Amino acid sequence: MAFKLVCDDVFNATAPAILLTIDGTAKGLYGNVSHAFQRRWPEEFASVARAIRYPLPLGRAQVIRAGGESGFAFVIVASTLHHVGLLDAQEKTRVARMALRDSLVLAHRHGVTELATTILQGGWRLSARAALDTMRQCYQASIQGVNVDLHVYVK
Repeated sequence: MAFKLVCDDVFNATAPAILLTIDGTAKGLYGNVSHAFQRRWPEEFASVARAIRYPLPLGRAQVIRAGGESGFAFVIVASTLHHVGLLDAQEKTRVARMALRDSLVLAHRHGVTELATTILQGGWRLSARAALDTMRQCYQASIQGVNVDLHVYVK
């Protein structure tokens, strides 16, 4: 297992799966990278969006088989965005940790050996540094037997 920081656009990743963030409470509330995916591959994104089962609780994830023009076999959507209520710093960190942990477990269950993502900041609710530290700590403490390389893309 490897945690790797990659200085490139996440859409250039060769990983079989990409992690996108959403607000799991309502359809149509997506993170910035999700919107960029939508602009780049609108038909594939439409298919992914139709497959999301709502509600997806905060901190949980869902795997969707993709296999379109993007080249990703799977899209993992993680509910890290919240548009109702306020969370303190500890709760924001907990959500990022839970979502990443759930994403890694689901990736492993689907035979994914490498997962591409950006820094999970929860819609800028966490600083990049705090979010990256949380992701690294979560990854290092990940579940025994879950062998998924995590490549975190930054530009």
